Amino acid sequence: MLGIILACLAILTAQTLIRYYWILPTFEAMAEDGDKQDLERVASQVNQELESLHKLVYDSAVWDAMYDAASNNDAEWFSTNFVIYESYRRIGVNGWYLYNTDGNIISGRSYNENGDVIVPEELDTLTKLLGRDLVTFPASENSVFTQIDDKPAVVVYHDVLQSENEGQSAGTLLIWRYINQSFVDALTLGISNDIAFHTILQMPTSADAVAMRYGQPTVTHTQPFFGRLYMSVNSKQNVPLFALSIEPRQRQYSDSLFDPSLLVGLVITLSVIALFYIWINHQLIRPISHIHDSVSYAMRNRDFSCQEVYTGRNEAFRLGRKLNEMFALIDHQRTEVLMHNKQLEKMSNTDPLTGLSNRRHLDKYFDNLPLPLRSGKLPMAVLIADVDFFKRYNDVYGHAEGDKVLVNVATVLRNNTRANSDLVVRYGGEEFLIVLQEASILAASKVAETLLGEIRRLAIPHKGRDDSKQILTLSIGVACQRSGEPLHPDFLLKRADDALYKAKSSGRDCYMLSDLSYSANIPESVSATE
Repeated sequence: MLGIILACLAILTAQTLIRYYWILPTFEAMAEDGDKQDLERVASQVNQELESLHKLVYDSAVWDAMYDAASNNDAEWFSTNFVIYESYRRIGVNGWYLYNTDGNIISGRSYNENGDVIVPEELDTLTKLLGRDLVTFPASENSVFTQIDDKPAVVVYHDVLQSENEGQSAGTLLIWRYINQSFVDALTLGISNDIAFHTILQMPTSADAVAMRYGQPTVTHTQPFFGRLYMSVNSKQNVPLFALSIEPRQRQYSDSLFDPSLLVGLVITLSVIALFYIWINHQLIRPISHIHDSVSYAMRNRDFSCQEVYTGRNEAFRLGRKLNEMFALIDHQRTEVLMHNKQLEKMSNTDPLTGLSNRRHLDKYFDNLPLPLRSGKLPMAVLIADVDFFKRYNDVYGHAEGDKVLVNVATVLRNNTRANSDLVVRYGGEEFLIVLQEASILAASKVAETLLGEIRRLAIPHKGRDDSKQILTLSIGVACQRSGEPLHPDFLLKRADDALYKAKSSGRDCYMLSDLSYSANIPESVSATE
């Protein structure tokens, strides 16, 4: 009897030690790793939101019309086209400002959350704003967090340049917005409901309560503070500006060391000494070994899709099944993260108004072209189309109608190109770019003629034109990669842009070919304008 009791105590002690020193620490390490990933995902979503704001500023700053306004200190043009409260509310910002090269305001206005006009002293001049002790974060070199009217805010700015994104800056375009709960709500669906925003007064006073500081590459710890994990945003002097917090993941395992059913099972089983080893080996050692192998494999290979089959009914098998459930949950969450990342990648490469690809995607597209196109063995053409007198169209009919025109033009371009090989890009403002794979100068010219005709058939009224046509039209520049010539995208785009300029200078509503796009044996009718 004493031997049985000692054996029971020894096995119980061994099981307790295994659970305490082996299984539970392994599960806790996996759970903490999941909490770290969640905090890093919050930081990634903040970066994505900043990139979205920077793209908004970039699209407006790198624009000939904005360049002219900044160069001429045209406050009236900027106020008419940008200082619109409904536009502020729709894109989720609190202020637009245009500064000249001396850092002085040309025009701009700010609104608070209630739509009331505010005049933040911090925005009087760029020197006054950027000379303060601000923090620059990794999402964008032109993004800063600060306080405006004693509230946390993010400021995004960009040099005002011509549409080619070259030359000397004519000034600075700046937007800003408050960092509040609406900023959190704008984050990617799927995690925004889990994130809480905290002002300086709402943040924990203890420095140990902060699990991560935004802008730092690693998570400090994963110990919750009153049930939440905090990520703070600090100034360069480590003065907190605000914080975001999330709930830690629920633990999918029991952290208790003893189970009454296990104790009863051990006492009953150990009453038959002869069967002790067989039972313990089958009921405990083997499934625990499988659990260990599964956890080790998952942590070593970061693969949580492989699962063992646990068919028994005791604690070890139940624990194994719980492990399978936790692995399935982790695998599902990782799949969701990958899916969200793909969605974010698609969003970052797509123009939100027209649904076409944007300039960022164009660079990747050229890099990934097949070798025969990049080496010049196969022909390729580039068309740059510009809506004629589009600014005057906006002046006459309003920006909402102008947006509809851009969508209609995008639809025509998309419907008259090959979806499986060609690329249609919103190049900036009212400019569109089309890449035609395996297209000669003749084929590119026919496409240009078709596009001009389809736009005319829309018969969109345009009373703001200088000429007598009174309908919306396009001007198109065409350039082709010469046979045997390696692809140089910038050179090809420059030739197409020069051809567009010739089309504009030739009366618009026509297309022109780049002088370097064709040889002398091309029919003369091909190079004629319509």
